Amino acid sequence: MYNLYIEEENISGDDNMNFFRGRSDVAVEIAETNASRDFQGIKKTEFSNKGIDVTRIDILSDQASEILQKDKGRYITINLKNSFEDDSVFENAVETVASEISSVIKDLIGKDDFSAIIVGLGNVDLTSDAIGPDTIKGILVTKHIRENLPQVYDSMRFNSVTAISPGVLGQTGIESSVIVKAVCGEVKPDIVILIDSLASHYPEKLCGTVQISDTGISPGSGVGNSREKLNFSTIGVPVMTIGVPTVVDTVTLTGNVIYQILEKLRDGTDKSELSIYDNLSSAWNESTADILKRKISETSLDFIVTPKDIDCLVKKVSHLLSISLNKALHNNISQEDINALLN
Repeated sequence: MYNLYIEEENISGDDNMNFFRGRSDVAVEIAETNASRDFQGIKKTEFSNKGIDVTRIDILSDQASEILQKDKGRYITINLKNSFEDDSVFENAVETVASEISSVIKDLIGKDDFSAIIVGLGNVDLTSDAIGPDTIKGILVTKHIRENLPQVYDSMRFNSVTAISPGVLGQTGIESSVIVKAVCGEVKPDIVILIDSLASHYPEKLCGTVQISDTGISPGSGVGNSREKLNFSTIGVPVMTIGVPTVVDTVTLTGNVIYQILEKLRDGTDKSELSIYDNLSSAWNESTADILKRKISETSLDFIVTPKDIDCLVKKVSHLLSISLNKALHNNISQEDINALLN
């Protein structure tokens, strides 16, 4: 086990399912999938803030980066479970997300007074890819206030914020990275904050977690259509990424269904069901999984899947992110002030 740098407990996953995972952009999920491999260079920290569970994964070594296929850096996953069912839980989730955003910004640029560009990546016309553009709609932009109404700007607890939604290559004919670099060259921000949709290993976690990282991102990676990376090397500005998983691929979904069926059969009392469980579980191994994954990719069933209520979920999560960002960017400005300025 790769227990060097591990805090509190080793990263673990379900050994019976790890070899049947498909695509994921969530670092903690990828670490769990590779938990049985022998390598070093990961630090895991878990804690709760106002009842909201937070997991930090620090990828510290080149070896870990190569195995996990994630850039070295910090990846913070915040669990949004029940955040949209109770007002107090929602408020606590907002405070937690805002706090983690503020912490990453401070680590990256080391100051409280800064300028930022918020970039809503994704296709606003494709609901599962609209987290970024939808979040932008609720961002309190202030650069124009600073330039045109300096007295108002100085009287408020503002930082200079610009927001854009560059669209996708198929809509604009221009790579997102080209647009972001061009805007950065003109605006010269202290930090770029990217917001995008991600893929997950777990259907039940879609729109249920937020990942914040101090690394960049490859737009479109969640659906296997990666474009040029957006990071410090390509933009020349510190980059923070905020992602929300909205899709799961067919391979992962198939694995989840098979595993849940096996659990139901195992826990049953019917002898015929237990017999089926014995036969299936004895054949369920890494070789079997590899064959099934290959066969799925050869069929017309190689899909990217999203929840049936994704439109509602995206609106809820985007609203939470925009409030959290406004608080983090503008020195914890009150929601009443934000609403007044947005309206």
